[in-house]
Amino acid sequence: MAVFTFLLSSILFISTSGFSQTNVFVCSLNSGIPELKRDVAYVNNQDKSGFQCYWTDEKGRRDLGQQFTVSSVFSARSLALQINSGGSSLEGCPFRIIFAHRKTGSTQPGKVIAIQDGFVPGKGQRPRSGTWLILEFPAVQFESGAYCFLLQYKEAGPAGQAITLNTAGAANAYSGGEGLQSYSADPSKIVAGRAINFILSSDSWAEVENSNIPRILEVDRRGGTPYASLEAAANVIRAGDTLRIAPGSGPYREQLYIRASGRPDAPITVEGNGELVTGFDPLAGFREENGVMVCDLPVEFPCVVTYRGERLRQSAATRQFTKYARLSGDSKRIELLPGTDTNNWEVSVRYFAVRIQDASNHIYRNLKASGAQNDGFNLHGTGSNIIFKNIEGFQNLDEGFSSHDNIASEIRGGLFYDNDNGIVNINSSVTLMENVSVYNNLGWGFRQYHQCTGILKQFNSYSNGICQIEISGESIAQITNCTASVPPWTERQWTSYMESRNHSVMPAVKIDPEAEVAGYVTTE
Repeated sequence: MAVFTFLLSSILFISTSGFSQTNVFVCSLNSGIPELKRDVAYVNNQDKSGFQCYWTDEKGRRDLGQQFTVSSVFSARSLALQINSGGSSLEGCPFRIIFAHRKTGSTQPGKVIAIQDGFVPGKGQRPRSGTWLILEFPAVQFESGAYCFLLQYKEAGPAGQAITLNTAGAANAYSGGEGLQSYSADPSKIVAGRAINFILSSDSWAEVENSNIPRILEVDRRGGTPYASLEAAANVIRAGDTLRIAPGSGPYREQLYIRASGRPDAPITVEGNGELVTGFDPLAGFREENGVMVCDLPVEFPCVVTYRGERLRQSAATRQFTKYARLSGDSKRIELLPGTDTNNWEVSVRYFAVRIQDASNHIYRNLKASGAQNDGFNLHGTGSNIIFKNIEGFQNLDEGFSSHDNIASEIRGGLFYDNDNGIVNINSSVTLMENVSVYNNLGWGFRQYHQCTGILKQFNSYSNGICQIEISGESIAQITNCTASVPPWTERQWTSYMESRNHSVMPAVKIDPEAEVAGYVTTE
């Protein structure tokens, strides 16, 4: 975290009559939403517009600001601003924050209560999209009432010297007050502008960053918690923290991807409370053509399509869906069969549901993953001590669970069904699977190959399309209390699309001579 300080006097374009004290702020950048108490805040993840605060010789000057309302007395020590997009390095430009009372019925700031001066991040500290600019300053006391803050450059600079902040698309988007802006032609005139995404907090950012106290990051997409998305919480989570998904709040139509690692003594924990992370979106846009209801697929086929929660399967013999709809000849749309309505359709559109990449010391509990264009639970890179407890992976285009490369993980309780394949582990991964069932997948139930290691305990595989358990290559398996059913079919029943697409039906259990296996699988 880079820190810059600066103190400089300058002319203000609003009245500072009777005000004499100017303090110094410390400026830093954070890669995600900062874990600050939101004493007063407007943070809307749906806001995608950017608006520049600048002062250049070419363009003149534009100040940005925000009105806000304080309901309870507090002392602010940090102001965080969301960056919309990256730009040229700011080269440590002198910058100012002004806190003022709000005039009734006016956008013009009233009596100034605090001025904070400093530098925005300098060379090499580019404020990229998704980062937050955090300004920390000596405490500013706020009583109950109406206030505003104004952000302004104090010196003109090159054209690249600007901050593009994330804002609402229109004025009046924030119920606590309007956004503010000035115009270069008359910087003293402050008018209504776009609402700024901000957090004004009584927390000290330095104290928050240096704290080792484990936190619970509550996520509820319906609102009412600090985080309305998994991404927002994942961006700030650190060793020892728990990301807790509110019961009944799903499904979460986004990817869960935690880049940070925990520590052996302080793992990062995800408590799913039985909620669903999904790559599915509702399938919409049905229309009637020649007496048939049709709908274009928003992604290229193959993809997973469901109706009322049931996956549409293609017959291996006809390459057509077995129920509810037909696939057009060019595979770009579905055509509903008589008696099928247009409600409750979903289609897989995101590549992952739960992704782990080059991370260690994670625990995922009571979590479901579906609708990925790849794997429901996808593990890549190098990592260890990744533990899954009571998870489900279903209706994914590739695997329900797949561990690659040099990942060491454990599944202690899991169900994997209705995927292309239930579980496929490869490369040099090491996976313990205990109390796990894989069933009703289009291709393999379980497969491991290359030089990976699988420890299977109380493992059941049944009703999978081409093979229940395959251990191939130079892989190693330790097997205890494992069963595999012998399906009634000898020919392919369904089309599959990924690794198993060109394979014929195999024995229920297939073990290559090169594999090293201890124990045996009971066939039924």
